[in-house]
Amino acid sequence: MTATEHTRTAIEEVSHGLYELESPVFRLRNLAYATRMLASSDEMPKGPGAALDSLADTLVNELNALSEERERLWHLSCEAIPSAKGALA
Repeated sequence: MTATEHTRTAIEEVSHGLYELESPVFRLRNLAYATRMLASSDEMPKGPGAALDSLADTLVNELNALSEERERLWHLSCEAIPSAKGALA
């Protein structure tokens, strides 16, 4: 396998791996949203509820940023695959 073929294969693996991360990130973000809803329920004591809401809010924000970066990198890798294939010709 040439270096160019290895590079193309590596880019394709990265692209696939980034694509596969989409579902777990969305599931975790949905759990964080559910935690925020639980924290703001009337049955939740105010102190622990506020702490739980703050934690869930941080998780939601971090997961949103992670999701955006995953998508950016995935698109970048998809753009690089044709370039790597063209280098083989």
